[in-house]
Amino acid sequence: MDFSTVLRWLGWGLLLALGAYLFFFLGPARLIRKFRPFPIPASIARLLDNPLRRLIMPPEKNLERMGLGSGMHVLEVGPGPGFWTLAAASRVGPQGRVCAVEISPRLAALVARKARLQGLTWVHVVVADAQALPLAEGSFDHAFFVAVLGEVPDPVRALEEARRVLRPGGRVIITEYFPDPDYSFPSTMLHRAEQAGLRFRQRRNSFLGYTLELERE
Repeated sequence: MDFSTVLRWLGWGLLLALGAYLFFFLGPARLIRKFRPFPIPASIARLLDNPLRRLIMPPEKNLERMGLGSGMHVLEVGPGPGFWTLAAASRVGPQGRVCAVEISPRLAALVARKARLQGLTWVHVVVADAQALPLAEGSFDHAFFVAVLGEVPDPVRALEEARRVLRPGGRVIITEYFPDPDYSFPSTMLHRAEQAGLRFRQRRNSFLGYTLELERE
């Protein structure tokens, strides 16, 4: 078998794999999760922290666009394997604080271990439900959700909780990526934000999705 034939078969294999992915996640999986949202299993969530994802959506650049800076107190809801958490900790530095709220004890332990190994002592991981944050009112400058609100049974309640723990003028950042099976359209997310009492500031589009910046009045 010559090299061109190998490349052709590899190309067909990739197309078939992509087709299967799109069929499942944009079909049955999306339908199931629409009527019964649930957190992504820890075994699958671990796969989200990989070099390819970092190449496509570098967390450092995206967090800079979110406005995270030195000394800030930041809340991340649904960190999964910590893809964004450690980058956020690097941006706020030791004078700041990153609180990662994760409903899965396994993933929370994974994020805490990663932070500990990197000496990021200002990262605090809490096992809790996004709909009932065990955090004090007015504790944070920023709160962000990356491809997570679709996994929450009551996303409006989660946004209300994020608003509660923000200081006046604090920002909520919501990023959604396609083809995540939990992807919500911007109009849907903006309606949820309005219900939660958050004011729209701006929207940024990217190749794979969008980011909404909201504000607590």
